[in-house]
Amino acid sequence: MSYRHYFASYAPLPMGDANDRGLLENDPAKRHHYSAAFLELFYPVHYRIGIGIEDAMRQGRLTRHEVAVLWLIRTEGVDGAELRRKDIERALTSWFEIQSSAISKLIRGLTKPPLALVELFEDPENGREKRVRLTEAGHDEINAIMKAGTEFIETMVDHLTEDTAKEGVDFLSKVSEIIELLAASPKPQQQQ
Repeated sequence: MSYRHYFASYAPLPMGDANDRGLLENDPAKRHHYSAAFLELFYPVHYRIGIGIEDAMRQGRLTRHEVAVLWLIRTEGVDGAELRRKDIERALTSWFEIQSSAISKLIRGLTKPPLALVELFEDPENGREKRVRLTEAGHDEINAIMKAGTEFIETMVDHLTEDTAKEGVDFLSKVSEIIELLAASPKPQQQQ
């Protein structure tokens, strides 16, 4: 059965009047309904859209891991240009099944021709730490990655109304904020 068939059974529930609209935690039936619908969409979104975006951004030149390193430097780095190696490792090990030694090899590969997209240097504040900085070629590559990713997403956005596109961006922004909050929250201890 296709994901479309499953999702069709999760038609929007009536929202009621403005007075009873609120967080879904206050309505267990609606919370369950939308959580199940969201789950039915997760894998199609992740694999068809997410991997499609990644493939467009890779442009046939880079691996997923290489693009992830450049993306991390751009989004989490100082001035979008440099990041501590251990921050790259922390993110990559949480996103992929990859070990520290493979990350070291990955970063070294990004420093060498024909890529030469980053340089690795000693952290001036801590000699034991390494930092990774985009080279001029790295800046050019991240610009090309952003352009390719944006063009791929435009092929989907072209079929949406402005309101739908805005709602999608708002939804993903809110979900990202919630994920960050949950990741930062202390985890309850499991009983043994």
